[in-house]
Amino acid sequence: ASFSRKGHHVHQKILRAGMFPRFIVALVAFCSPALAQSEPTFRDDKWRIELTPLLWVAGVDGSADTRFGGEASTSTGFEDVVANLEFGFMLHSEIGKGKWAILFDGIYIDIGTESKGPLGGDIDGNVRLSLADVGFAYQLFDIPLAGSEATPRAFVDGIVGARYIGLKVGFDSETTARSRERNTDIVDPYVGGRVNFALNDKWAIAVKGTIGGFGVGSDLDWTVGAFIDYRPVHWCSFLVGYHVLGLDFEDGGRLNRTDFDATFHGPVIGMTFHF
Repeated sequence: ASFSRKGHHVHQKILRAGMFPRFIVALVAFCSPALAQSEPTFRDDKWRIELTPLLWVAGVDGSADTRFGGEASTSTGFEDVVANLEFGFMLHSEIGKGKWAILFDGIYIDIGTESKGPLGGDIDGNVRLSLADVGFAYQLFDIPLAGSEATPRAFVDGIVGARYIGLKVGFDSETTARSRERNTDIVDPYVGGRVNFALNDKWAIAVKGTIGGFGVGSDLDWTVGAFIDYRPVHWCSFLVGYHVLGLDFEDGGRLNRTDFDATFHGPVIGMTFHF
């Protein structure tokens, strides 16, 4: 089945994803997991540098529809998420001072899928995703909780940036005994927000969300997620959470078209080094 649902507007896809109100109104957030800091001095005027490697146990659900040179299109669905689980890698880094921060994020994941073709034959699919983005964050609110002047407190940031997405979709059809693949490169603007709840000097909860595309590169791309962060020592913290990435785009003309509409999601574990 094709992913694009022609005739629908981009804002309808945003509402279908159910994320837009949460991104913009509540500034809820994630994909950038090293946000969680547990010290009340997180927003002081000192320079801060963070580096967070992560392991993402990701699955995918959705569909891809690819047409090669006017031939009948080949489609695959990703309904069996558990069978499609693979390990992906994520990296977050951040350089900040005071209310400002520069964010860098990268993702790489390679997932294999299996489905039935229109003639009943097996289709082996492969989806390889590479993502790199840079964003600028600015603190909008610093909210003491429970009347405390230290912790707990909440920091709310707005984010704006640009995102590169490289996608490779391949098919190996048992019916035609042919292999096909299509590569797509996309550059999208995005906006978003993040909230960090510093509970005490060791524990924090971080959420972040972004939404982009708007027809510039893709019709829609979005991320959302949340983390629990534990910081036993000043220079290192451990985190566990859940990350979701959605992508919806059309590429190529009528005879050489790729339609892709899928969501990558799964648990994430990682470690943040603080400098």
